[in-house]
Amino acid sequence: MVGYFHRDYSTKRAIMAARRYGAGVQSARGGGVLWLSEILLQRHDLGSFDELVRAVQERARGGEMFFSMDVKPSFQDTPEDWEDRLESAFSTALRE
Repeated sequence: MVGYFHRDYSTKRAIMAARRYGAGVQSARGGGVLWLSEILLQRHDLGSFDELVRAVQERARGGEMFFSMDVKPSFQDTPEDWEDRLESAFSTALRE
């Protein structure tokens, strides 16, 4: 599940697809799948890619077991390797 990404989906369409294709998978908090779009919709206070990285790490430490990137973050400082950086942040936080 890590790294699953649809480049052409808007946030709303990505969430609808997640609900449709993620049936039977636990959502938020408690060992389910953490969707990047879920973080972005819940955390309107995030103002940069680095803040997003910290939010992903917090959720991983909170018990999420899988991370799915269904949308591209639209921050001005989003790097080209954003998928690798978010996946690394999630995986590293799981091991802490």
